[in-house]
Amino acid sequence: MAHPAEFIACIRSRLRTSAPADALHMTHVACHAASVAYHLNRAMDFDLKTFTFPGHADATKLLVRSNRAPWTLEQA
Repeated sequence: MAHPAEFIACIRSRLRTSAPADALHMTHVACHAASVAYHLNRAMDFDLKTFTFPGHADATKLLVRSNRAPWTLEQA
């Protein structure tokens, strides 16, 4: 079963998905960080505690984009 269909089925049945949400989250974070490094054409370290590229403010800015008004997202 595809992930979206499984997710909807699990909502209805209240069962857990086959892939844990935290593992999927970290997979997406790693892919996004790799994409930023690829597009900037340089190797960088990524801090998993702060979700930033230490010493690379331009790369860290690419991790978050601005929202259109009136939508906002508070940073933790």
